[in-house]
Amino acid sequence: MNTPSADEHGPAAATPDGARKRPPELEDWLNRHLYHPLSFRLARLLARTPVTPNMVSLAGGLAVALAAYFYAALSYPLSALLGLGVHMSWHVLDGADGDLARMTGKVSPTGEFVDGLCDYLGHIVMYLTLASLVVPLLGIWAWPLGVFAGLSRAAQSNFYESLRRNYEEWAYGREWLGSPEKQSKDSPRLVRAYLRGANSLLPLANDIGPLIFDPQIAPAARHIIARHKGALLAGLEPFGANYRTIALGAAMMVQMPALYLVYEAVVLNIAAVWMVRRKRRMLNMIFSQLSNSQPSRTLR
Repeated sequence: MNTPSADEHGPAAATPDGARKRPPELEDWLNRHLYHPLSFRLARLLARTPVTPNMVSLAGGLAVALAAYFYAALSYPLSALLGLGVHMSWHVLDGADGDLARMTGKVSPTGEFVDGLCDYLGHIVMYLTLASLVVPLLGIWAWPLGVFAGLSRAAQSNFYESLRRNYEEWAYGREWLGSPEKQSKDSPRLVRAYLRGANSLLPLANDIGPLIFDPQIAPAARHIIARHKGALLAGLEPFGANYRTIALGAAMMVQMPALYLVYEAVVLNIAAVWMVRRKRRMLNMIFSQLSNSQPSRTLR
């Protein structure tokens, strides 16, 4: 399941025509050359209509559910082709809601929450559908496999997105729901649960932010983040939604949905455990360097 991403209704820099200035180091080939250009064009068309960003978010969630229906209900190979095509359209809608929010001045934390919620609900339908397709092969065990694969995706995506969003805040000053000043006991429960998961996987992230924005060490802090950005972001691509959509489409092309669920539940979980440990060590090193940059420490 997908978690709030960098393309939602949260604050972000934009060009005069409303296009989001996305850091190139956070863009893969599909986003740079396919999804984001299409998202911007769609948002520009919708900006002239009564359609709101939240409506686009809802359409994105429905697109995921529709892709699940095509995968399950149509005959092969049409099921695989249409399912993959509609699932890929979700990525376009997932970027268009944020672009539309910026073009129409409707950027808000509520929009960020709605976008993430729609993505979650759509992918719940997807994983339950995949489990139903695996029942003839695994029997009743297909259901716990599907649920575990979906929960695994939620945890892995939480790690992936929160690290990228934290980096974007540290490097570019772009706040998000996980920014310490944005976290509140009054936030919706789903948001609080998401942030608790992020903080448990990357416990030092909340401590690094205040150091980076400490006026006494801000220039040195930005230099430290810039120096380590390659290592900080390296290896995250398999946990992103783009690669998962392609992996699912490939599994459906060979008529093996169970292969995708096992990939999510076993292969990516093993990779995620290793990656979380690696990024924690990276954050420990960054935190240590930031702490040593404070005047009170260097004068001792």
